Amino acid sequence: MVWTDQLAHPLEPTVVPAELRKRVPADFSALTDLWEDAQGPLGASSKRLILFAP
Repeated sequence: MVWTDQLAHPLEPTVVPAELRKRVPADFSALTDLWEDAQGPLGASSKRLILFAP
């Protein structure tokens, strides 16, 4: 868990190591597609989303 008062960093594909770029979603839409895919790599028991926001 991270607590900060700094702004989030933009999603930049150049920050992701080259060997992982094909596995990391490039944007929020791709992330939700991955999250909701029942046959995808994320099993139902491995999903956790915890959000603390103002």
